[in-house]
Amino acid sequence: MHILKGKKGQITLFIIIALIILIGAGIYFYMQSQKSGITELASIAEIPVTLDPVKVYVTNCLLLTTQEAITKVADQGGYANPIDSGFYANDADTTNERASAVRFVPGGELIIPYWLYAEGDNKNNCENCVFKVARPFLHTSQGSPSLQREIEKYIEQHVDACLGNFEEIKEKGFTVDKMGSPKSSIIINEEGVISKLLYPLKLNLNDNTFTTEEFVTEEKIRLKELYELGSKIMELQAEYTYFERQFIELLSIYSRVDNTVLPPPSATGLDITGGERWIKEDVKRRVQAMIQDYTSLTQVYGTANFRPYYTISNLSDQVLNSMMLIPINEDHTDIKVHFSYLNIWPMYFDLNCDGQICQSQSFTQNFMAIFGFQQYNFAYDLSYPILVELIDRAAFNGKGVSFKYFLEANVRNNQAFAPDQLPLPGYGVGTGNLLFCDKDLFTSGNVTFHVTSRGENVSDALISFYCGDATCVIGGTNSFGILTTPLPRCAGGIVRAQFPQQFSFPGSENINTFTDREQTMDLIIEPHRSFNVSVQRLLLKKAEKYGPWTLYPMLTRLEQKEMSLITLKRIGKEIEEPFSAVTVVWGDPTEESMSSQEDFRLVPGTYEISITNILESPLTIPEDVRDIETGFFQGLILEAVDLFSEEEITEITFPEMYLNQSVIGGTTFNWTVTGEQLDSGDKIAFTTLDVDLLNTPEELRIVEDLSEINSIQNYSQMQRSLFEPRIT
Repeated sequence: MHILKGKKGQITLFIIIALIILIGAGIYFYMQSQKSGITELASIAEIPVTLDPVKVYVTNCLLLTTQEAITKVADQGGYANPIDSGFYANDADTTNERASAVRFVPGGELIIPYWLYAEGDNKNNCENCVFKVARPFLHTSQGSPSLQREIEKYIEQHVDACLGNFEEIKEKGFTVDKMGSPKSSIIINEEGVISKLLYPLKLNLNDNTFTTEEFVTEEKIRLKELYELGSKIMELQAEYTYFERQFIELLSIYSRVDNTVLPPPSATGLDITGGERWIKEDVKRRVQAMIQDYTSLTQVYGTANFRPYYTISNLSDQVLNSMMLIPINEDHTDIKVHFSYLNIWPMYFDLNCDGQICQSQSFTQNFMAIFGFQQYNFAYDLSYPILVELIDRAAFNGKGVSFKYFLEANVRNNQAFAPDQLPLPGYGVGTGNLLFCDKDLFTSGNVTFHVTSRGENVSDALISFYCGDATCVIGGTNSFGILTTPLPRCAGGIVRAQFPQQFSFPGSENINTFTDREQTMDLIIEPHRSFNVSVQRLLLKKAEKYGPWTLYPMLTRLEQKEMSLITLKRIGKEIEEPFSAVTVVWGDPTEESMSSQEDFRLVPGTYEISITNILESPLTIPEDVRDIETGFFQGLILEAVDLFSEEEITEITFPEMYLNQSVIGGTTFNWTVTGEQLDSGDKIAFTTLDVDLLNTPEELRIVEDLSEINSIQNYSQMQRSLFEPRIT
């Protein structure tokens, strides 16, 4: 047994020695093969110090480009280029049914998409509207588009600009050859963003050649938290319509029968003067101001800037803290959330008024209005953007980052208009519109568009393609006004060119892109012409208390405290974009010329003209005691006497009427104007017809004079040539 143990010990020792020799030989032959296989290429691991300048330089550029990519994508709702992703921002005064984004500043480049909005015709209570969700996914693995891929695309497209063709490295003696294109890969996690760049480079220094391709940097930013909190806010808004309910509550507080506030949804009044009147455009401005003031007061519970409201009234505290709070039972104390609406952003607004004048329904329709009874019923329809901004102040070592997107609030007939059900699972859902606009689906034959304005080529005109509910921004024209591109497949698509301060006419016919053949299409846009507006008037006058009103043919100007509300609505084809012009002209007797207002813009077409003249100073109609058979209301008075009194009444007393504001005239008709006519001058004069109540002696005024306003429409039609607008 002793001898056997010795032999086992020797065998073990021999095995260990053999393993050492084998491993040593393996290392030797491996090193020899590495040297013999590459004669001029040395291993980077052997000389790390030599490549430090390259690694530092590229990594620093990756860091800066990653920060830039995150900032850009976060600033634009999760998209590196919203236009290329199919979003369209409408710059008009009313919300376009196809707008899916908002231009942050008029004329600016920043376009921020809606994450939730209604797409369709705003009119008819938005009965054909479809709610769209355009929130991207967070991770590429969840679907497309994704926040991750948008950041990666931006890095791949812009890192070379930072590297500057490696000139700084070349100054250190290196030569640099790119062996491929940069490929970005990022990881978004709870701690931040890891940014990895695969960029194969061949480097030569002092006749030694090296390769390198992988660079990594890490950013401390709560991007995942910003996205998830923003998603939660969107989902709660879709379910509970916070901003619509805010507006409805504010409307109940700030509306009543008083033309210094908002018209009430429902109210009655007793006023022998006809009740209160509002100007629709003024109401819109007041609504915008109210929404702008109160939207910014909205808070999210549990965020860094959440503070309960404390005022001098417990009731006010309860109203503010309930109406202006979005409750989220999560801790986001490192994130600030702000909400805002600015009146420079487009708003769709409508109110059931007679043109621009909003008054009681009883004023012209109800017999009881003669005796001072008014019924007010106003239905508010509006759609407006709400900017949601989430801020991580600690990101990028204290530089901070802001994540922005828009939500759309929708009210129809004084009620919140909201989706019954939306596809909101997971982290995000892209729109069908974005899939339709995928460049990989542009498979038709090439289509060449030529855009002109007044015969001149237009460069940088934006071409949009409409197919059913989908809208794609195709691209911009070159210096010759030309864009040649394939399109998505569509039977009966519509093409339109857009350019600032230009009216867009759609293509003369629908285009069928289910073909591989080449096509051409001419697109015409028309510049907005700007005018100084003036108003001149013909007057109806009377010489006797119960005498007729007759036309006084001399033109006069508006007097002090008189105003003219002018609305021109273009009557276009269904596929044409809506266009209107509204202005207010105030009278000023100190001016030698007619009263005027600048910057009134028109384009060629047929317009429905509606002008209402209003006297803003008090007007008194004195007490009138008369025989019951005298005056315009004699038949009505006799019937009322027979119904309500058995006594024989021979006279009746109309009490004194004191009017704070009076409609004194205007005109309504259709007008067609050509481009040549618009180019013939920069001043436009409108002629109206007024009842000259202001200069009628007080003792000659009677209550029937107020009904003379109704005859103006007949004059406008019978004497149409007198009211033709003049351009000079």
